Amino acid sequence: MKNRRIVRGAPMDPLRSSSAVKPRCFFKIIISHITPHSTLTIPRRFIAQGYDLADKVFLKAPESSVWVVDLERTTGEAVLRNGWPEFAAYYSISIGHVILFKYEGNSQFHVTILDNSCTEIEYPMSASHNEQANRSGGFRKRKEQALITSKEGRKIKGTGIVKPDTVIPSQAKGASESAIEEGKARALALAKAFKSNKPFFFRRVYPSHVDGTQHGMHVTTAFKEAYENWKDNEQLTLQIAERTWQAECRWTSIGYKIGKGWCKFARDTSLATGDVCVFELVNSSQKLFEVIIYRATVKNENW
Repeated sequence: MKNRRIVRGAPMDPLRSSSAVKPRCFFKIIISHITPHSTLTIPRRFIAQGYDLADKVFLKAPESSVWVVDLERTTGEAVLRNGWPEFAAYYSISIGHVILFKYEGNSQFHVTILDNSCTEIEYPMSASHNEQANRSGGFRKRKEQALITSKEGRKIKGTGIVKPDTVIPSQAKGASESAIEEGKARALALAKAFKSNKPFFFRRVYPSHVDGTQHGMHVTTAFKEAYENWKDNEQLTLQIAERTWQAECRWTSIGYKIGKGWCKFARDTSLATGDVCVFELVNSSQKLFEVIIYRATVKNENW
């Protein structure tokens, strides 16, 4: 009988191919504040494995519906862009958090989030969105969920209005009350995450701001530029992309208020209850405000 050679070591897995198994996970440590313009770069080594990633990827955290995020490719790199700031804001991701991405195929990633103590976070419940996702019949249909306006939004030709360009789960037609409230909460979270070296303030939109009963919006008292330097009947300009609106501020019994001109601005931009407006003072001498509108609900493509 011939001698049989015995190789000692780890047992052979008959199901494993002779080639090395591609890494399916990577992690990122958050080292800067999340802003509406934040991006996240996927490690080059992971991209080099040759996974066939589409220009939109799908992020799924525990107890959550799927988020659609744009994947932008440059030379040797792939970057998560539109949709990533909304995902990060919703889960309160901040400096020191560790994000683990596990690739599950078909441009889908399971995401685990660890806080500053290296402990997995308690994820917010999103049952209503999971139900909506199940009814939609697949990952790719989730891109039909609500849109949010951002500075990178595409301008609609001939209007000067910024078209929503970033996808977030939010309120859809016929959505449950919990889904509506979740959309409002996400819009507010994004506004709170806004950062700028210029003076700014933000306000939530309530029914009285858009139904004509209040005829304006009060400036928050935290915006000291107005309360310390402005006078009654002060003229200011609101701007989105290349379009501008003239408005007038005046003193009321409860503070400074954007009055005359507000109703036209609200009507032209289709403001709705639950939206959040960020007013960034980009030119103090001209009192020019760039307005960023974070949408809580789905908007008509033609607004």
